[in-house]
Amino acid sequence: MLSHDLLSRTQSWLLPLRSRVSVTLMACLWSLIFANVGFARCVNPPIEKSATKSDLIFSGTLLKAVAMNNRNRLVELTFHANRAWKGYVSATMIVIGVVSPERPPFEQGETYLVYSDGTAHGRPFLGKCTQTKKLANAVADLKKLGVGQSLVTANEPFRDRHQE
Repeated sequence: MLSHDLLSRTQSWLLPLRSRVSVTLMACLWSLIFANVGFARCVNPPIEKSATKSDLIFSGTLLKAVAMNNRNRLVELTFHANRAWKGYVSATMIVIGVVSPERPPFEQGETYLVYSDGTAHGRPFLGKCTQTKKLANAVADLKKLGVGQSLVTANEPFRDRHQE
């Protein structure tokens, strides 16, 4: 009789525990399944596709970043451009960017390869999933894009003749 009593108490204690373990295991399984789906992540297309889709491609050093609108998380980025591949690029480029977890924050003094994919507030725009990256991380991009035109020695802004 004692063993039956002990067994029923053990079962009544284990039942909620089994239920909690099941819920915990289901939550872990759910997070493993959906962690890699990338609901908030960007999928970077091949460089050729990004280059075709972009309105403007240049490299430049970030001179300053000024928050424009905290609600929309926009930032005005001023670059000193030194090389151009596509679009109309002058020595000083002001572009609008979106601050997002998909892209590390811009750092003043760093040099970037900038892909603009539209306009906002009358300026070139960098969406949250643009291919824009630090120039040091753009080796594959530069191989595909080629040399580009230097703006350091040019007397006038670069204008992509294919877009006219």
